Amino acid sequence: MNWVVWRQHRIEFLIAVMVFILFTITAVTIGSPSVQGATNVVNSGLSQNETLHAPLFLPMQILPLLLGIFIGAPLVARQIETGTFRLAWTQGITRQRWLLTKLALVGGITLVLFVLLDLLGNWMDQSVNAALGPFTLFDSQGVIYIVYGLFALALGIAAGTLLGKTVPAMAVTILLFLVIRLGIEALRSNYLPPLQFTWNFVGAFPHSQNWILGGFLANSAGSPLPPNSIAQACGPIPLGTSGLISCLTANGFQQVFIYQPASRFWIFQGIESAIFLVLTAGLVLLTFWWLRNRVE
Repeated sequence: MNWVVWRQHRIEFLIAVMVFILFTITAVTIGSPSVQGATNVVNSGLSQNETLHAPLFLPMQILPLLLGIFIGAPLVARQIETGTFRLAWTQGITRQRWLLTKLALVGGITLVLFVLLDLLGNWMDQSVNAALGPFTLFDSQGVIYIVYGLFALALGIAAGTLLGKTVPAMAVTILLFLVIRLGIEALRSNYLPPLQFTWNFVGAFPHSQNWILGGFLANSAGSPLPPNSIAQACGPIPLGTSGLISCLTANGFQQVFIYQPASRFWIFQGIESAIFLVLTAGLVLLTFWWLRNRVE
């Protein structure tokens, strides 16, 4: 059974290995950007993702989805479409063992490849973390990237099993992955209640590594400033000049920031990983139940 599964999917596996080799060569060629380089990006106002990781960051974010589309969705759907699954079930192999063998082999190889890709991402991101904080490239480091891969694979397999047709399963995988992935990402800042700190514009910015969620200008008592307060107090001073900073300081104005501290990075990684692992386990159980009770 293992040999049959390998023969059925050996081309996809070889392509996955080639993709990993390509990513590794690109990463080694580019190298991990320096801390100074990451800091310069912030000072220039450019996007961190676009400037430092453009050759790898976006492709790495797409890889889990491609895994679900081209390996997960056809894994069962193709055999249901062609009816070849019946041949396996008449050879003394139960439905559960047939699916379990596929999941074990494909899932195991997926896990190994995504662990290696995650290690590659962690190496690429280390200097960015030192300059900008770990939340800047949250999705490509820690353990969450591995979990994204397993979730995408389980989603594709479940869609293929329930629909029984490869192309519709691919379309559903794309839609659901994007909706769930982006939906949970939108909730990320609320995993724990955010904190606040006040900056009086004196000295270097003290929280450059934290995840800044927003903020507002306040008076010396910490109350938000009413509209046009700065214009009334400081006059027509161009934004960003030292004169404006001096005026804000002289009037006791402060900037209140809402943020998640960098120390919560691993807590957030654990929370989001747990969410996706629960969804992955649910999809696997649904796949086994559907294959056992609904596929004839």
